[in-house]
Amino acid sequence: MDTKQAFEEALGQFSKGLYHKALQSFKDVTAREPDPEGMFPSLAKSFVLECYKLLGIKYTAQELYKQALDTLDQAQREFPDNRYIQFHRAITLNNSLNFPAAAQAFEAIFAAEPAFPSIRICLAIALLNLGNVERMELILRDALAIPPFDATLYHLSAIGKYRRQQVVEATSLIQQALKFKQPFPEAQINLMACHLVLKHYDEAFRQLQELLPFVKQKSILQSPLRFLAARLNLPSDHPLLQEHLTPGGGTVTEASLRRWVEERFYQTIPIDVLALPFQDSEGELIRNSWFRKLLVKHYQNMIIEGVDLPELYFRVARESQRLKKHTDAMEYFRKCLAKNPNFLPAKISMAFCLKELGKHEEALAKFAEVYNDFKTLPEMVLFSADTTLEEPVTGSREEYLRSELNILLMALNQNPHFADLYYNIGRIYSYLEDPDQALAYFDKATVLNPGFIRASIAKAVTLMQLNQTEKAREILNGLTQTNTLYAKVVYNLAVL
Repeated sequence: MDTKQAFEEALGQFSKGLYHKALQSFKDVTAREPDPEGMFPSLAKSFVLECYKLLGIKYTAQELYKQALDTLDQAQREFPDNRYIQFHRAITLNNSLNFPAAAQAFEAIFAAEPAFPSIRICLAIALLNLGNVERMELILRDALAIPPFDATLYHLSAIGKYRRQQVVEATSLIQQALKFKQPFPEAQINLMACHLVLKHYDEAFRQLQELLPFVKQKSILQSPLRFLAARLNLPSDHPLLQEHLTPGGGTVTEASLRRWVEERFYQTIPIDVLALPFQDSEGELIRNSWFRKLLVKHYQNMIIEGVDLPELYFRVARESQRLKKHTDAMEYFRKCLAKNPNFLPAKISMAFCLKELGKHEEALAKFAEVYNDFKTLPEMVLFSADTTLEEPVTGSREEYLRSELNILLMALNQNPHFADLYYNIGRIYSYLEDPDQALAYFDKATVLNPGFIRASIAKAVTLMQLNQTEKAREILNGLTQTNTLYAKVVYNLAVL
């Protein structure tokens, strides 16, 4: 078996979730060739890292903390400077109730790399679990002042305010969180709890009605439901009581209700390792990214073979940008915009790239252009001639798309909550002239990440292809109201 075959066999094990087998197989590949920078050994090394990460996540999610720590400790010995291993290890420490060690580990990451994805959220949770509200508020203060705005940050800040007995301020912060994310059951329950403390019983009952469909363990709501039923003199045949109130249980007093509320705000907070929102510099949701190297190699091969698509140049440019290779990124962004001058995501990314290169005047001009594009976005897309493929997909081009689709579907098995994957699969179905399938994937991408501008635009374009223009117009009109990337554009425009 040659190196390529050995790599593909390991990749097959990985795609099936056989991470222990895949880990050893990838290690065998790295040892096959003397040149560690060769294509397959280099890729295999990155997969070794991903295997460790995924095993750590798997064990932590299953509350097998000893196995998780053993795995991540071994990974740390092999990759001593890898922040993601350090980060996942700190999450495991938090969830296994070792809050001092977790806070110390998160603090070390935060000190070295303050912009590390989700570090403020995780450090804030560890600090709350330690009872250090003052330090938690200091960590979150800057993050609450600038975009992209995150509902979880506001919710954590609200918990801190409640612990300081500032219930009105806590209520306001939770309401702010719910502007950015709904449904958000944990925040909605705590908002109801704040209204109960403030004796806003009608509002508490309204909140209870809204959140019930989204709460899996409805037993946790029995106390407030029983209390509100008595306080508001609800009839016994009220539909909500008929459906959700369990028989018996007795009377819930104000004192016992207050204890229920206190338990809500003082409980230990685990970090959901499967749903934690990792964000890159532009606010996109990212999870385990092992497939990126495969895709970039795939895109580069397509360019070499003469495939000339703006989305292709954009993807190679974004990968260069993630790797801080801003000059290389600029070259591909320019090629992308030469093919499609209205490619808004490329303009946005180019503006950030120019800013990183210190070209503030050019960045300012590009941000201003993007700002104007956002304002005219519905008309620009709805009346554009560039809403369908310029040429049919045939022959080798279809073969490339099918190969990319195989990589993406395999990645989706590992990352079922990763919006970018759904977007990319939808993009391929769009190229393959299957708009119904494309729409289903674009829709899933926007559900997972409502601020995902490319997915929103793609969904609108696909709706237009399906003669649903009004729905497309509604999506495009909403982008400037809900999109966090738009908020960042406005912020950078103001700063520059």
